[in-house]
Amino acid sequence: MKEQCRKRYTSGKRIHMLMNATTAPPVNWRDHVVCDPAILCGKPSLKGTRLSIEFVLEMLAADWDRESLRRNYPNLTEERIRAVLAYAAETFREDRFHLLPPAATTA
Repeated sequence: MKEQCRKRYTSGKRIHMLMNATTAPPVNWRDHVVCDPAILCGKPSLKGTRLSIEFVLEMLAADWDRESLRRNYPNLTEERIRAVLAYAAETFREDRFHLLPPAATTA
């Protein structure tokens, strides 16, 4: 296998980032994500679970590693985690989002 190497410069130092040469095949999020009004009020969730896409993304954003997620939620396989990320990526690719200004604070 040929390793692909990408160079990035940060603070004047050369950092070599090794790209994963054995990338997993793409996952079709449609095989894993459902929107059922009877489950979580129709929020996008993982098929056969009550785990919402939002919840899994929040856990990843809160710095939960994939191993901890899988250990605490046995139905959350590596493929399902990748499906969550693929769903989020496609959602952002197809829609436009605008950041809102910070909320005003009252003293």
